[in-house]
Amino acid sequence: MKTISILLAIFVALNSVCLVSSLPTVSKRSRLAPGTTAEFTYSGTSGSRGYNIYTPNGYSTTSSVPLVIVIHGCTETPSSIAANSQFNALADKEQFIMLELVGPG
Repeated sequence: MKTISILLAIFVALNSVCLVSSLPTVSKRSRLAPGTTAEFTYSGTSGSRGYNIYTPNGYSTTSSVPLVIVIHGCTETPSSIAANSQFNALADKEQFIMLELVGPG
């Protein structure tokens, strides 16, 4: 059982590194304005996936903030989950960047 737990931890860690290393970086010229949501598309060898990034009001590039990844339900969209959950207001209050994945269909 301990071996399975270790293998699972290694698998999760490697997948996390691969995912983070494959995400595009935002250049200094195209930084997001505080209090806005922008749409992006990641394209890779296995296809493409849309995602939105909300940058909270008061955000400054001179300090680090957490990244919260929001995965919506099967009948929701990033905009509907943001409106219904009030995550944008929470991001403004708690100062975190929110990444909302767009589902495949």
